[in-house]
Amino acid sequence: MRLSTLMLLGFFLLPSWGSHSLAAPMQQPNAAQIQHSIEKLNVVGRVLYVAAHPDDENTRLLTYLVGERKLTTAYLSLTRGDGGQNLIGREQASLLGMIRTQELLQARRLDGAIQFFTRAKDFGYSKSSKETLKFWGHQKVLADTVWVIRSFRPHVIITRFPEKGKTHGHHLASAQLARQAMQAAADPKKFPQQLKSVKTWKATRLVYNVSTWRLRRRGLLKNKKYLSQFLQLDVGGYNPLLGASYGEIAARSRSMHKSQGFGARSQRGPIREFFAHVAGKKAKKDIMEGVKMTWADVPGAGILARHLEQARRDFRPSDPTTALPALSNAWMALSRLKLTPQILQKRRELEQVMMDCTGLYLDARAKAPAATPGKAVAVTISALNRSKADVSLDFVQTRGMKEPQKVNKKLAKHTPWKSKLQIKIPANTKVSAPSWLAKKGSFGSYAIPNNKVVQRPYDPAPLQVGFNIRIGNVGFLVQRPVQYIWTDRVRGEQARRVEVMPPLTATPQNPMVMFPNNRPQRLSLDVRAATPKVQGKLTLKLPKGWTAKPASIALKFQKYGETQRHSFLLTPPKKGAKGGVAVPVITVGKRSYSWKEHVLNYPHIPVQTILEPASIKIVPLKLKAFSKRVGYIPGSGDFVAEALRQVGVDVRILDNDAVAGGNFKGYHTIITGIRAYNKNSAVRRYHKRLMAWVKQGGTLIVQYNTNSWWRPLRIPVGPYSMTIGRDRVTDETAPVKALNTKHLLLNQPHKIAAADYKGWVQERGLYFAKKWSKEYKPVLQMADPGKKPSQGSLLVAHHGKGAFLYTGISFFRQLPAGVPGAYRLFMNLIAYEQPTK
Repeated sequence: MRLSTLMLLGFFLLPSWGSHSLAAPMQQPNAAQIQHSIEKLNVVGRVLYVAAHPDDENTRLLTYLVGERKLTTAYLSLTRGDGGQNLIGREQASLLGMIRTQELLQARRLDGAIQFFTRAKDFGYSKSSKETLKFWGHQKVLADTVWVIRSFRPHVIITRFPEKGKTHGHHLASAQLARQAMQAAADPKKFPQQLKSVKTWKATRLVYNVSTWRLRRRGLLKNKKYLSQFLQLDVGGYNPLLGASYGEIAARSRSMHKSQGFGARSQRGPIREFFAHVAGKKAKKDIMEGVKMTWADVPGAGILARHLEQARRDFRPSDPTTALPALSNAWMALSRLKLTPQILQKRRELEQVMMDCTGLYLDARAKAPAATPGKAVAVTISALNRSKADVSLDFVQTRGMKEPQKVNKKLAKHTPWKSKLQIKIPANTKVSAPSWLAKKGSFGSYAIPNNKVVQRPYDPAPLQVGFNIRIGNVGFLVQRPVQYIWTDRVRGEQARRVEVMPPLTATPQNPMVMFPNNRPQRLSLDVRAATPKVQGKLTLKLPKGWTAKPASIALKFQKYGETQRHSFLLTPPKKGAKGGVAVPVITVGKRSYSWKEHVLNYPHIPVQTILEPASIKIVPLKLKAFSKRVGYIPGSGDFVAEALRQVGVDVRILDNDAVAGGNFKGYHTIITGIRAYNKNSAVRRYHKRLMAWVKQGGTLIVQYNTNSWWRPLRIPVGPYSMTIGRDRVTDETAPVKALNTKHLLLNQPHKIAAADYKGWVQERGLYFAKKWSKEYKPVLQMADPGKKPSQGSLLVAHHGKGAFLYTGISFFRQLPAGVPGAYRLFMNLIAYEQPTK
């Protein structure tokens, strides 16, 4: 029992390059990479890097620690980045969090570090650590951080941010939690329930990785006296085994954060990193000072160190199997040491290196990317020894097998072995919804059942095949996910793991349905089959008083992947209609399902189908109609156009050709999507044509764009001088003041009142205007509690016969969330015309 618990822990502590069950087929490392892995086996030092979000990590440092120092290095991102923006698509919130999770894992594949998380949500920008810890749940996230420290057992902890200063509240909170968790992890009185599975751990020290770009901005990078207070490391070395400098590898790793636009330039030559002491034993020269770095430093492990050194000497790039005898002896020596999660992790790393030396290929694949509860999946398994080494396959096993299937096959060189398995999926099997999304969490954290699963980057593959292999006299179990493999005509061979899906899913066309003036509306769902020849019934669970026609819809599908669109006509109660949630329910046999699906398909991350509980927000509201045509120029991705169509606005998408053509005749208003001037080249190139159209009498609404000193917006967005700043209001309940209560934007066609600012989500707005010329008139004033008010959230300027509006108000969040007041205000913006004198 003790062994199985440790094996489970070891599975979750595997290095990220050894646990990418969502990634493409595993690639065989080359001889230089194998040699580097052998050298790394002898190093036992561990480092944990802690920050708040995906893309906060210092990939230059991670790459150096893994590549040069050969340390087992991990990054703990407290959140999955779900509150960020998206430059590559329209996913927001939890779906964006899934993209950024995979971007982190792809980054770790390149820099070699391990990835951990906590239950904390990225709920958007926070101006204080106090607010952050309140929404995250201070004690729960602290417990998660302590769990990671106790299970990973780092000798050195490094924070990316200071505990105080003017920066994101999430950043400050991450540093505070790291210090608190370091102390609590060593205290048996703190979170004692964890000690049933892990032991207390006392890290040697905690240091703060001082930001070099902040030092550069302050002009301190050449101030030797100031810099002398810090420990320093040059992390810019070149590794001939890896064929790159650490600055080059780090740039490729950082460039995986594509949704955030963090493509990075390679660096070569010296790269200095600086560290300030925070807690523990203060180091004088090196952050790893005083740490037992190799097996030779560990009592009782001297013989293991000698075997690993022998393997390094025996290794020949032209024949990696020459290292196997020494590696086998090292495995035996390692097995004689007291079993701990760290020993188990090293043993798994050693087993992987032994397989790499043989070029052993193990594979399990199915004919479809989905399996359903109660059905069986046909799986083809294969093994191939690509070396002269003595390799045998003893047996295979999988979920549901009463006994392993004996094979007892010696794998001759270059001779493939194949077999078939039937994997029975029990009828009560849970579908492959991300465990942190399966239940509704709070505003600031995911619903996590216990600490043991919180650190996972993702859930283990639901279908796996275990291969019990033997290399020489060493036998061990190797898990492989069941995958679906296909060939893309452009990208070549692609892979995704097989997921357990409900037989039918019901995905709403829109996350909400608006009911202007209580008019009946259609609610449409895309129903997709995850298994052939399936029948069922589709109904809607509605709030009291609401009705749907038809009451139910019979479903019948013949093929896997077949999709049908079905609609209900929803009617609100005649009196006192209140909003709520409509839940689609699909009944197949005796079981009911309410799941929606979204496929993430981007070239830089694995294809994945995300299942979430299906629901549609239904919102009645009083709204005056707008009958004129509106154009929408897409930016980095939002759902504003769809949201406007929900309330009857005639919205036409203007693509780049339409913008280049400049024929905007027939449009009363044109709206640019979020970050359009950052992302859309046509908007930047033909800005003057848009201004000419405004001058002729059009109304142009520009939603927020970003502008910063490190990535400045160098082109105008309006007809007159205006500078976009970084001001924002993160409190969605913050008071909003009208600077001129008689302004048309606040009165026609809707009179905007205090009630219209209720029920907003996440924030009021972001990237407000900071400076503007006299031609612009501010309309609203707002501020977070205790902060200086900002008037840059909504500006209007008259230009010729038309009007230009810039707004940082987060309509891109409020409209898809079905916030009535945001609709009323935005409809005023759309309808605005320059008053006649």
